[in-house]
Amino acid sequence: MNRQELTATLRQREWAATELARHFHVPLDEIVEDLKHIRKSLKHTDVRLNIDPAECRKCGFQFSSDKMNRPSRCPVCKGNRIRDPLMEVVSAN
Repeated sequence: MNRQELTATLRQREWAATELARHFHVPLDEIVEDLKHIRKSLKHTDVRLNIDPAECRKCGFQFSSDKMNRPSRCPVCKGNRIRDPLMEVVSAN
């Protein structure tokens, strides 16, 4: 898997980092590092990496869109039912 393949996959639909790791058979840490690099490299193009941030399913707290992998606990209610952040490459317009 290379970053071009990852970017092409992210153009198809929204993906969670854990889904991408399973899809490409690579460690989650490697996917997160690649996603960070893709986000930086797309800043100067007509597309961008859109991140739908993680959200607590218990209280609805929304995490920062900077996090690309699922947090372990909610800082508000201390719950651990957290929806993974979803990422997709979309047109900047």
